[in-house]
Amino acid sequence: MANVTQSRGNIGEWSELYALAYLLVSGGAHAADEEQRPTPDLYFKVLQVVIASHELQEEMRYDINENSISIFENGYLIDEIEKSELKVGIEYFFNDLASGVGRKTFALPSGDKIMRLLHKKTISAGSGERETDLQLVIADEVSGGPTPRYGFSIKSQLGQAATLLNSSGSTNVIYEIIADSNKTQRDIPDLTKSPSSHPQNIRSIYAAGYKLEFREYQNIVFSENLSYVDSKLPEHLARVLLQSYISDDVKDFSRISEMVFPLSSRASDQPLFKLRELLGAISMGLRPSSTWKGNSSKFKGLMVVKKDGNLVFYYLNTRLNFEEYLFNNVRFDRPSTSRHKYGQVFEEDGRYFIKLNLQIRFKK
Repeated sequence: MANVTQSRGNIGEWSELYALAYLLVSGGAHAADEEQRPTPDLYFKVLQVVIASHELQEEMRYDINENSISIFENGYLIDEIEKSELKVGIEYFFNDLASGVGRKTFALPSGDKIMRLLHKKTISAGSGERETDLQLVIADEVSGGPTPRYGFSIKSQLGQAATLLNSSGSTNVIYEIIADSNKTQRDIPDLTKSPSSHPQNIRSIYAAGYKLEFREYQNIVFSENLSYVDSKLPEHLARVLLQSYISDDVKDFSRISEMVFPLSSRASDQPLFKLRELLGAISMGLRPSSTWKGNSSKFKGLMVVKKDGNLVFYYLNTRLNFEEYLFNNVRFDRPSTSRHKYGQVFEEDGRYFIKLNLQIRFKK
């Protein structure tokens, strides 16, 4: 494994390696509620961990035994290590990992040692396009026998908050600027003077006697994917996104959603339920530019590396807790204006429009 000591990664990539080592040593983790508190009576015993093959490494499989871990590469047994040896290494690894918070990419000698023990050639699972980071075989809650392999993604509370939905041109939403019949109209403001002050720009449009009405998503695939969750979801999400720009002092996804759909109204129940489902769907692989049909057969949940070094599960068998956790723990973010080309007024056939961008990030 040449040059393994030169491995460099960001906090999220090193956290993936930590999560793998944690599972192999502990043999599982507790489920968690919507407040990230472990559920004492719900423990998921992990029997096997698999990392899919990618361009730099063959498929790696780790069978968890009582006191040891059997390591397979592309189906062939290549090593067997004692859990006790890995346990010592992981304690140093987490302390070093926590000290790396705030750095973009960094080397981690204690992490390199874990990689050598586990015969890994890369820190993380591979391509950022993967929907899951690890595949797990878990002991069935009833029979105790092995479940099929299911994919889990890993999120870390260490370092910069991770994104749930990455921004791109495909997450631009188009609104038409129309006259508010209850106000006197002035000229539509020139937003080129403050290109990055999006909330102020939106408020200036409203102050000039106009309002924004949702028209369409820049990427039709994203709109169709949302419609697959619910036919009204594209409009629900567009309304919530617009409110996040108007109410700049509030970033929480849940609070913004409940401004648009007040809890006091029974008519809000269905939109809020569907917005929770959307967050779960994004975790299960819904992407703005790839056709998605709601297939969750390869995805079963999320693992969170907590600040104290513990790891907890959000398993789709406890789906309501999973979606409630996401609803209460993500926020809206503002990505680059120039990169994604949004935030400026444009004209088409005598009508005026503006694009707003959607990015959803976990809270710290």
